[in-house]
Amino acid sequence: MRSREEIERILSSEIKAAGQRQKEAGARLRQVASDIPSMIPAPDGALRIHLAGVEYRAALEELRKALKRFDEFMAKGIVPDDVGGWRVR
Repeated sequence: MRSREEIERILSSEIKAAGQRQKEAGARLRQVASDIPSMIPAPDGALRIHLAGVEYRAALEELRKALKRFDEFMAKGIVPDDVGGWRVR
């Protein structure tokens, strides 16, 4: 069984990784949007913007879930099933 500190470390690591993915996806979205100076994209440009937006929204959702898991653990003691049980040391 994992200790409380181990679970906190795992969940904090998930937040950090998800936050990094969100930052990277946001940078890609901004780059794609800036590649279209007229803001009237050609069809392939519209698809690139759409796909970058999908990636960014997915990254935000991943970050939201990581934050929720951490919050539920810290506030309510709920351990996510995929992290495993814990015992107080």
